[in-house]
Amino acid sequence: MTTPSTPAANAARLAETLRLATAIADEEARCHIECNCTSAHIGKSLWWDTAWQDEPDPLDDYAFITIDTCVQYLELRGKIVRHPIRPHLVHFVERPADIAPPAA
Repeated sequence: MTTPSTPAANAARLAETLRLATAIADEEARCHIECNCTSAHIGKSLWWDTAWQDEPDPLDDYAFITIDTCVQYLELRGKIVRHPIRPHLVHFVERPADIAPPAA
C-alpha cells in the first residue's frame, strides 16, 4: 500500500511525526532524570536533585551532560519547575493534557 503524497497528507504525516518525536523526547528526558538523580519529598511534592553529587566518572560523563540537557529541554517545554531556593532541585509538572486518558 502506498501512502498518498498530497501536500495535505505530507503535512499530516509531518504533524504526527512531530507529535510522536516530542512525546518520545518528553518521556526519555523525564526517565533520564528519574533514573540518574536522587529524589526527596519536600512538602507534598517530589523533587529531583540534578546536581552532580560525586566526582565525575570518566566512563559516565554522558549521564551528567545529558541531565543538564534534559533539564533544559523539559524547562523549555514547561514540564518542570525549579525549586525557588535550590534551583538544582526540579519538580515535574503534571498537566491534564499530559496524562493519557484511561483505556476503554
